[in-house]
Amino acid sequence: MHPDPLNAPAPPEALDAVCGHRIATDGAPRLLFRGHRYFFCSSACRLAFKRAPERYADEHADAAVAVPPLVPPSTRPPSPFRVARGGGVSPTADGSQHPTPPDDDSGGRRGGD
Repeated sequence: MHPDPLNAPAPPEALDAVCGHRIATDGAPRLLFRGHRYFFCSSACRLAFKRAPERYADEHADAAVAVPPLVPPSTRPPSPFRVARGGGVSPTADGSQHPTPPDDDSGGRRGGD
């Protein structure tokens, strides 16, 4: 996500999710909701959206402006391996669990064998 999502580059125009007016985004009031920016024609529309964001976001889904990512998404799939410290069980990406070796040099032995 962009380091400052509210002020990331935006299209020149956007739809006000409350009143439906098409507005210039430069200097317009805005809010961040569900990872998208919403621009408003006035502070009154911004306040109305802030009081009931789900209502307006659902009614005017086309008003949402995506926030550009900070870096491009990785094309590499996530590793199915996870390392757990201290021995025990480590969950993997598929939800299964596998035993992990203990951290110490005892080789799994306990006590003074």
